[in-house]
Parts: sequence; C-alpha cells; structure tokens
Amino acid sequence: MDAVHDARRLAILVLGCWLVLLAAACLPAQPASAPLVGGFLADNRPHELVFLDLSEPAEPERRADSRSITGALTIATVDDDRGPRVDTVEVRGTSARGDSLTLSADRFLGRPDATLTLARTGQDVTLSLPSDAGEPQSLPLGAATADEFNALLGAWAAEADVARRERASSLSRAADERRATADLDRALADVRTSTRRIADLAADARNAVIAEEVQLQSLAGFVLQLKRDAARDAESLDARCSVARFRRQNGDRTSLESAFAAQRSKLADPIERLETELSSGRRGVALARERRRQLDEAHVTASSEADLDAGAPPDEQRALEAHATAAEGTRRTLDTVRRTDGELRTRTGELLNEGRAILADTSNPDECKPRLPEPEALTPSPSP
Repeated sequence: MDAVHDARRLAILVLGCWLVLLAAACLPAQPASAPLVGGFLADNRPHELVFLDLSEPAEPERRADSRSITGALTIATVDDDRGPRVDTVEVRGTSARGDSLTLSADRFLGRPDATLTLARTGQDVTLSLPSDAGEPQSLPLGAATADEFNALLGAWAAEADVARRERASSLSRAADERRATADLDRALADVRTSTRRIADLAADARNAVIAEEVQLQSLAGFVLQLKRDAARDAESLDARCSVARFRRQNGDRTSLESAFAAQRSKLADPIERLETELSSGRRGVALARERRRQLDEAHVTASSEADLDAGAPPDEQRALEAHATAAEGTRRTLDTVRRTDGELRTRTGELLNEGRAILADTSNPDECKPRLPEPEALTPSPSP
C-alpha cells in the first residue's frame, strides 16, 4: 500500500517537471535591447544645437550578431551678425549591442577621421565626441525629430534676428545722438565766434567814428584856411588874378572834394559789417537752440546703454547768454554810431558847401577880365 502511494507521488512529480519544461520551451525568446536609432538632440543654446539622426539598414541586410548604423550629425550655430550656420557630417558604425554604438566621421571638425561614441544608460543617452581642442566632451541627448530640431533652430535664428535689429536700431539711435551732439557743438562754436566778431566789429566802428571825427576836424581846418585866404581884401587885383592864385584855388577845390569823398565812405563799411554780423548771430543762436531741441529728442530715443555725452548745458547757456549780452551792447553801440555818423555827415556837408562857396567867391572870373579903357568924353568944337 505504501509502495503504491510512493509510486503515485513520483509519477506526479515527474509529470510536474515535464510540464514546467514544456512551459519554458513554449515561452517566447527575450528580445535584445532596442538599437540606438532615431533622432537625438542636445540643446546647448546660445552656443549650439546638436542633432544626431541614425538609422539601420532594411531587414534583409541585418545580421544576427551585429547591426550596421548610418546617419548624420548636424551642428547648428547662430551668429549675431550673419545668422544661422549649419554643418552636417555623415557618420557610420556597427553595434553588437543596443546600448552602445561607436561612430566614425570622415571630416568632423576638420579632421580626416574622428570617432564618436553613443551610449545609453537607462533612459539617458550620451554622445562623446572630440572638442575643438581635441579633448573628449560629453553631450546629454534627448529624443527628438528632425522637425523639432528645425523648429528650435528657426526660433533661435528669429530671436537672433530680432536682437540684431534692436542692436542695429540702438546703434543708429546712438549715432543720431552723436551727430546731434556734434551739430550742437558746431552751432555753439559759431555763436562764440559771432560773439567775438561782434565785439571786434563794434571796436572797428568806434575807431571809424574817431577817424571820421579827426578827418572832419581836418576838413574844418581846411575850410577855415580858405576863409582866411578869402579875407585878404588888401590884396591887389593883380595878385588876386594871378596864374599862381588860380592854380592854388584849383588845388584847394580838388582837395576839398577829395576830403569830402573820403569822409563819406569812412563809416559805411563798418556799419554794414556790424549789421551783417548781428543778423548772422541771430541766425546762429536760433540754429543752436534748434540743435539743442534735436539733441534732446535724440537723447530721449537713444539707447540707455550707450555711453554718450549729451553736451554741457551750463556751457551752452553761458555761450548763449554771452552772445545776447554782446549783441545788446553792440546794438546800442550801433545806434550811437549811426547817430554820430549822421551828425558828422551833416557837419561835413555844411563844411563842403561853405568851402565851395568861398572858392566860388574868390575865383570870380569876371573880376579878372581885362577892362577896356573908358572912351573920352567928346567936347563940342568951337564954332567958327
């Protein structure tokens, strides 16, 4: 009875083992790790975008012990001035496992050949590649498509373009402010020059008045001498009508007209120059104020980061005030000069007329005509 029971238990145990082996044989084989194919992206903006696109051959070309992988590595940068730049190199490699892949590139970073390693640890994928200096560097990658890479690159380029336009606009505004500052400086320099010229021309006008007064005194002395000569009534008719007397009087007449002609032009030119400079100074002051307004506008719109000198308003104010003071004083001087000039002209005309009259009286040609002797009176003859 015990033997039968033991045999039954052994049979059940053998049947159980056979069923376990059969179930194990019927289970599907455990697949190897998925190959490293597809798109991988490293977003290292603002330095670069790195996109690795890998694929494996079609089913008939696969081998059981290894996988042939091909693809392209794209490195994109965006220059602040020139925009985006995209460099793409072809890569290829063979992988026996799905978590590691060695790739070779023929012209990576100017080298005839370069080796890149792609490794996966869990959900993390890392690309090891040489740097510009030749030292290895690692880039963490994330899964991405070519469309996602292109979208990121486009957005980056658009941001750089906006920043470039803003920078250009800021530089343009800064240049406008510098030009406005230079224009104001030139206008103020003209105002200062006009201030000096006004003072110099006012001095010239005052000197001309003094010169005209001196010349008027000379003319008055000349006319006085004519009077003295004309008062010599004691001279004989022969002396008054001599050739020498006529020559001297003709010389006096020429000297009188010459002195008058010189006297008339003495103040006309200084007054005209002074009036011209006062008008020019008014325009210069108006231009300087307009340049200040333009500079203020440019300063408001200029970039706050620009290191610009908007001029020195106190110096500007002093220049304008100095010109206003000089112009006001010069206008008073000009009024005095005009009034004095009128008085001198009147006195000069009076002296000229007086001299002409004296010469006309002392050179009466009728006085010097030869006189015929008076006919003798006829006496009646005595009658025979």
